[in-house]
Parts: sequence; structure tokens; C-alpha cells
Amino acid sequence: MYLLDHKDLRSDVPDSVPLSRLEGLEDRVLLYPVCGGDFLVPVLHFAPVIDVFWMVDRGYFRPGHQDTRFFGLDQPADTVSPILKDPALDFQGATLEGPPAINSRGVHITPCVLTEEYIHLPTGRSIQVKFRRGYGHSTFDKEISRLSIFFYRGDSHGEGGSGNNWYGRDPGKRIWDKLVDGGWLVTDLSNSYSQDAFLEIAIEQNLGTLQKASELLDPMYQFYSESIDRTFKCIGTLSDRYRPCLIFQITKGDTREEGAPKRPLLSKREWKKILKAKLFPKEE
Repeated sequence: MYLLDHKDLRSDVPDSVPLSRLEGLEDRVLLYPVCGGDFLVPVLHFAPVIDVFWMVDRGYFRPGHQDTRFFGLDQPADTVSPILKDPALDFQGATLEGPPAINSRGVHITPCVLTEEYIHLPTGRSIQVKFRRGYGHSTFDKEISRLSIFFYRGDSHGEGGSGNNWYGRDPGKRIWDKLVDGGWLVTDLSNSYSQDAFLEIAIEQNLGTLQKASELLDPMYQFYSESIDRTFKCIGTLSDRYRPCLIFQITKGDTREEGAPKRPLLSKREWKKILKAKLFPKEE
């Protein structure tokens, strides 16, 4: 596929997080790789339904590390609790697994998991927030058996990003296998073009037929990916970090509904032909 320019959707709708769609799911676990300091928003939004939050970053608990020193999570894990400071959360205690600190310049990362317990006061629910020093893929492989929400935003292939490809052939298959039927993918489309459902969004952005987040909600964007036998439905939006964050519900099989365009609208070959004409117009 031809190289696409990255274009941000315009944020033109308020947050819309339909939590009722998650209430019947088991294995209420959220994973956020390359989280950095962006942990409070997902916890506050999803504490009414999620039991365990995994916040993962290679820079946690590594004194002086460039990725975490600006918000204090480069410090040893046994000195930072409670990390979440919000009137809606009542800290109950913490436990620690692994060395509380390692060298910030070392190539090898010895994992450490700081588990904090909170009561979410508006609902009275008990939740765990696990801050793990390590890489996202190793956490996914070693710590996650089932998943309700895969939360991923603010990353890139360059300019300090992780370069991780979560939607490629091998890691992508593991995501869909572990995500429960009806689970959510919450993303700003970081590093997303290898997933065909997101590639079509990027193509439409480059063609100028898709410019605003609201255009994915009404009518609902729904895409059946034959390669992984999953349907993607855009059902909401979440607070921006660097660009609009979209909520996709992922279901097994072709569950596209009547009343909204059923994507893919065109085959990859047809899209390629249209893009070629746009990028390399013939001189008259």
C-alpha cells in the first residue's frame, strides 16, 4: 500500500463512553502498554466496570529515566505510593513484586509490579492498578490471559515512540485471541495501519472523505476484517491525549448491522487504484 500521510481527525464531539456494553463481560481487565504518565484518565473512566488495570512502561522505577522522570515514576517502586491522587479514589494499600529500582541505562529490564488497591468511591467498587516496569509485549505474553479493554494511545514509530506494531500478523493474532468477545479497543490509531479496519480510516482521511471524529459515530463505522474474522464498530470517544481517542467494540464473526455502511467499502486493490490517481495524477 502506498505511504499515507498521518492526518489527525478533528475532535468535534464530547466524551461518549457507553459502559453498559461492558457490564456483562467476564475477565474485566484493561491493559495499557507504553502508558507513561497517562494513567488517571483510563482508571477514572473505567473503574465502574474494570477490576484490574495494567499500566506498563519500560521507564517505571528506573531513577533518572528520560521517559518517566518528569512525573515522578522514575523513583523506586517502594517510595511512590499512592500514585493515583483523585477525590474519587480511596487508597487501601500496595504490594510489590520484583526489585524496586534498576539502572536507567541498562538494556535488560528486570520486571517489577507495584499493585495498588483502591476503592472507587462513586461506585464502592474495589479495583487494582498494577504498574509494571517492562515492555508491553512481554507483559501481554506473561501477565495477560484474558482482556476486556486494550487501551493504546500516544505512541509512534519514531520521535521517542516505542515502534511497537500491535496489529501485525503475529502480535495482532494474540490480541484478538485474548480480547473477550465484545471487548473494546480504545485508541487514537497510533501505529495502526497494519490493521485493515484502521487502514481504511487512514485512506479515507487522505482522500478527504473522513475528517471529523463524529463521522465515525453517525453513521456508525463498522468494518468486518476477514483476515481475523472480527467486526470493528466505533461506539464512542474518549478524552484527547494528542488526538481524538476512539472506542471500538470488537466482536467475533461478521456482526455488521443494517442502517450503516458495511465496510470495507472497497477492496485493497480498488483503494490502491484511487490512491495512485490522487498521489500521482496524470498530466493532461
